[in-house]
Amino acid sequence: MEVVLLEDVKSLGKKGEIVKVNDGYARNFILPKKLGVEANAKNLNDLKLQQAHADKVAAEQLAAAKEQCGKPFPDEERLLELQKKKVQLDLALEFKEDGEDVMAAEENGDGSGQGERKEPPTLEQRIYRKFRLFAAPVLDGEAYYMKLQAKGYEDLVVEAVGGEEYSIAHYYDQNGDSMRDPEITFTIDRENKSIYPASFLQDGTGVYYETADASPATVRDLKGFMVQWFTNIKNQKFEPVKIKRYEQEEENGMER
Repeated sequence: MEVVLLEDVKSLGKKGEIVKVNDGYARNFILPKKLGVEANAKNLNDLKLQQAHADKVAAEQLAAAKEQCGKPFPDEERLLELQKKKVQLDLALEFKEDGEDVMAAEENGDGSGQGERKEPPTLEQRIYRKFRLFAAPVLDGEAYYMKLQAKGYEDLVVEAVGGEEYSIAHYYDQNGDSMRDPEITFTIDRENKSIYPASFLQDGTGVYYETADASPATVRDLKGFMVQWFTNIKNQKFEPVKIKRYEQEEENGMER
């Protein structure tokens, strides 16, 4: 699929460039994160009109800024307060999807009437909660393998890969080879209800890295991608078609 990048994407291209990417990578990463749009005639024309509008707005803002010079500066404290409230509301809406109301300031405690403010979940805890929506048997330690399917999407496989490490990947065939698009390995901290990514692989683009060797920014981006990807999996109505449980006698080997 050809896409027009709306933002700079490391190892792929700069904003405004038209690049060719794997369909699965586009659907699961580029398009959901609004990093790009499909390079069809309609989108190209829309982008052209948007750019013309943006140029016009920028010119108007420049003219307004010049006119504003010399006038008293707006109430900066009030502006910061409003911005802070907006961030809090955005967080509340996001966490509400996970069943958490982070805007509730107090909880019933010792009866003193002074409860403690709830801490919002960490990024790792959000990944854990999103993962539970479609792979609870693996998360609860009951199963070591799950295959899920949804119409119009590549098969999704979740499996234990050894030790305390697990893998989740979309699989497709290319010239007889099984390709992962993408695959993320991770560990599960069940006590703290958190998931930590260990590696990322994209066969279509040849991208691979381990989080132990990656920068903090790259690791955080990967965790954000996992939250978005797991949300997409649920919204795309993936359903399990095969589950292998530890107590069942199954043939050795992981089927894809």
